Amino acid sequence: MKSVKNKIYASILCICTMMMGGLSADCTAKSVKMETDGLGNAVSVWELQEGGVTIIQAAYRAATGTEWSAPHQLSLSNQVLGNFRSSDPKLAINSQGQTVAIWRSIDPSSSKSHLYAATLSLQGTVSWTTAALVSDVNEPLQNMLGEAPYSVKVGENGKSTVIWQTVLQEVKSSTSTVSEGSNSWTSPVLVVGTGCP
Repeated sequence: MKSVKNKIYASILCICTMMMGGLSADCTAKSVKMETDGLGNAVSVWELQEGGVTIIQAAYRAATGTEWSAPHQLSLSNQVLGNFRSSDPKLAINSQGQTVAIWRSIDPSSSKSHLYAATLSLQGTVSWTTAALVSDVNEPLQNMLGEAPYSVKVGENGKSTVIWQTVLQEVKSSTSTVSEGSNSWTSPVLVVGTGCP
């Protein structure tokens, strides 16, 4: 496992070096996550400092190859306000290569923290979907130090579930089915409300 992690870190360092035209103090990759499917295809996500703002990027590697795809920015950007400040990526994949990446982004216009997702199917045309808002736009995520208050899983049938904690201490969930080019999520539903039962 250590060997695999070292290869991922080395790949990301190479990606940073290529993107920045050489190693730069502004190129800091962290929060690296990697998952593999049943065939050995690999997907990785990470945070990258770019222009003083942290963005989320991803890459994949086919089981039959040794080269990683070019990094792809998953987190949103705004033409006027620039990149959304994003962090804490998490990744889930099933044995067929249906993948979901989630992360926290702060909308520069509202300064509220929300949960976003992008999907990837390693079958057919391999390309990430555009980021979609998963959490409620009127209810920011709980901001906590340490572990991010959300997680994601993808079932063998492609149905994915995201669960998170809101700023009101409620726990909410949303689901989606991963398929090529699809990234639509159900309206958030309450799992656990505030207060004692």
